[in-house]
Order: sequence, then structure tokens, then C-alpha cells
Amino acid sequence: MFATSVSAEHNLYVPSERNRIKECGGKVMTTAQLEGTEPMHEAWVQGGEPPRVWASDGTKAPGTAFSRSMGDRRASWLGVIAVPEVECCVVSDGVEKILLMSDGVTEFMPDNEIATVARLFPDPAEACRALVGESYKRWMKQDDRSDDISVIILSIEEPPRRERVKLKGGASLALDMTSPASTIDTPPTVTPTLGDINRSQSYLAAMVDDATPATAPL
Repeated sequence: MFATSVSAEHNLYVPSERNRIKECGGKVMTTAQLEGTEPMHEAWVQGGEPPRVWASDGTKAPGTAFSRSMGDRRASWLGVIAVPEVECCVVSDGVEKILLMSDGVTEFMPDNEIATVARLFPDPAEACRALVGESYKRWMKQDDRSDDISVIILSIEEPPRRERVKLKGGASLALDMTSPASTIDTPPTVTPTLGDINRSQSYLAAMVDDATPATAPL
């Protein structure tokens, strides 16, 4: 079992995200660098104090630690955009679950550990609660607050194996071979009586009479 990440973090550790902020007039540094208690550099380590977006006028705003968001008007002037990165992926055989998470989960939990926790619980709702709880505990070990922690889990189930069974008379029936309730109901054998045959002959004779075109005398 292994986990594959199909998205990228939009934070200020990424050089391309950081460069866009600078081109829009923003500054990227930690709070300690802004206050002058730490020398200027860009060799930040994830898990420590994060770099943030600051206005170039020296004010302690907006101070966002992310490079993309929606609704932050002040930060949008400094290059914090609301444009997503979209990637199309094919869900291949063997994929069990798809997890959608905020960075409050991935901040302190690696992908493979998240996948391991998700597989421990057959119920996706229970798996979500476990990941939220574990993420919150790790935030509390690092800080006196937590980031947004959101998880959605989609369980991918294999489609039922279907087989087509031929019945007498040329008919066929599709069966769900994975369901214990699947049964084959063959139609009962009916032996026509003499009365049934007479009624059928009378009915066919009436149809022939109705279909005979009328002729007019010459």
C-alpha cells in the first residue's frame, strides 16, 4: 500500500509562488525577520516558523503564510491569487480511496501515514474523525492553535462482476455474481390444453377475416 499525492502545496516555500508575491510588491519573510530579530534569508525549514506575506510599507499585514486563497482582499493586492492548479488524473484499478484534505492535515502528517490511518477504518466517517483528531494533537504539540483541519474520504468500490447466463429458448439473463441474493428464475413449463388450442385457432381465423380486403361487384 502506498499513497500518491496529486496536488501541490501553495505556500511560500515554493520559489515560483514566492517570486509572484515579490513581483506584485509584497515581501516574503518570517515574523522574526520582519521584527529584526532574525537575519534575512530564504533557507526556511518546514515545521519551523513559516515565511509570510507582508506589505512593502513595513506594516505587519496581512501576514498570510499561504500564497493562494479566496476572499483575502489585502493579500490579493500582493499576489496572493485565487487561481487553482487543475490536473486530470485517471483512477486506475487498485485505487481504494481518494482523500481531499486541507493543509491543516498535511502540515504534520506525511502522505503514507495519512493513508495508513484511513485504511484502519472501514467507515470513511470514522477515518475522517481519526485523521482530524490526530492532526489536532500534532498541532497542539507545536503551537497553541491549529490551522483549518478538514478531510473528505471517497471510498472506491469495485463494480459487481456480471455474467450473462443463457436460458432455454434463446433468452439471456445478466446476473450480479457478487451478490448472494442472485438467483436464476426459470419460467415454469406450461402444457396447453385442448381448449387453449381451440381458442387460439378461432382468434387466428378472426384475424385473417379482418385482414381480407373487401371486393366490390363488377
